[in-house]
Amino acid sequence: MRKSTAGFTFLEVLTVITIGAFLAIGVAKAGQWVSFNSKIIQLQNDVNTLRAGVQQWKMSNGAMVGIEVEKLTEVAMLPEVWGDGTGMSPWLGDYTIANNALIPGAFDVVVTEIPNEAVAKRMQSYFGETLLSSSYATGSLLLKFAD
Repeated sequence: MRKSTAGFTFLEVLTVITIGAFLAIGVAKAGQWVSFNSKIIQLQNDVNTLRAGVQQWKMSNGAMVGIEVEKLTEVAMLPEVWGDGTGMSPWLGDYTIANNALIPGAFDVVVTEIPNEAVAKRMQSYFGETLLSSSYATGSLLLKFAD
């Protein structure tokens, strides 16, 4: 009489564990991409918020002289939590804005701690024709607007 055995073989268990590991790695990679992409979208929204604050400043003051993130937060043209813009970007970099001395009515937005040039290119693509110019240099993105 033959004795029957119940259960799984070592090979079957190993196969299931391997498949599970590959699925977990795939989900983790997708999660990293989603997190990174959401930071880029947050950056786009933040720059749009800065632009809106500058527009309000122009309507209230008529001139761009002395414009700074801190001044805009003091008069509720930017979110109060932004303070002077230090550490507020999605990668914990700084936001600064300034009047562009060479182009009347234009202003510069600088974002620090940009992780790579691909993010800078995506921002340039997103803002497209609304940009006068832009540049990226080792973690720092400069966007020039004339709105």
